[in-house]
Amino acid sequence: MSSREITAPPRDGSGAARSLAILPARPPHAAGSGRHFVPVAPGAEPVPRPLFEPGIPVGGGGVTGWGFRCSRHRCSPVPAAEPCPEPTIVPSYYTTSDAVISSESVFVVEISLVCKNGAQNVALYADVNGKQFPVTRGQDVGRYQVSWSLEHRSAQSGTYEVKFFDEESYSALRKAQRNNEDVSRVRPLFTVNVDHRGAWNGPWVSTEVVAATIGLLVYYLAFSTKSSIQA
Repeated sequence: MSSREITAPPRDGSGAARSLAILPARPPHAAGSGRHFVPVAPGAEPVPRPLFEPGIPVGGGGVTGWGFRCSRHRCSPVPAAEPCPEPTIVPSYYTTSDAVISSESVFVVEISLVCKNGAQNVALYADVNGKQFPVTRGQDVGRYQVSWSLEHRSAQSGTYEVKFFDEESYSALRKAQRNNEDVSRVRPLFTVNVDHRGAWNGPWVSTEVVAATIGLLVYYLAFSTKSSIQA
C-alpha cells in the first residue's frame, strides 16, 4: 500500500509550496482477521496488533468459558461466571450493637455456598431494601461476604431481608429497575434474614451527672454526721 504526495499553498503566504503525504484509507480493524492497526507516522505502514491475547479461549459462559474485561487500551480475560442451581447456604451475620464506640451501624453477612453442580466461580450480588451492594469472594472456596453501613438513626431495629442474585437474575433486576417495572417479580437465588436489635446509645444519664450526684450525696451525709456529733 503506497502513499502519494500533493502540493498545497503555504500557510504563511511566503509563496513556498508544501508537500503533503496522503495515505490511502484503511479500516482500523480488518473483519475476521482478529487484528487492529496501530496509528503511525504519515508514510509508514500501519502495524497490525492482535485484539486479544493469544492462547486464551473465548467463550460465552459455562464452566470452561471465558469473557473479557476491557479498559481503554487492553482487554484482560476473566473466567465467566457459573450458574448455581439448587444452592445450599450456611449464613452468619454481625450487626453493630454499641453506638457509643462506632459512628455508624455496620451490617456484615457471610455465607458458605455449595451448588448442586459443584460450581466454584459464582458471581453474586446483594440487594437490601432496593439498594445493591457488591458481594466479595473469600479466599476459601464457596465463601462470600457483603457489608454495608447506615447512620444509627436510620438503622432501626428489626429484620433486614438480604436478597442474593446470580449474574442472570441480577441482570433481570437491573433491567426491571431501568424500565420502572415490578422488581418483586425477579426471583433471587436465595435470601438471608438479618435480625438487628438496634445499637445501644449509652446510659440515659451521663457519667458526669452520676458522679456529681454521688459527690453531693457524700458531702450531705458527711455534713449531717458532723452536725449530729457536734449536737
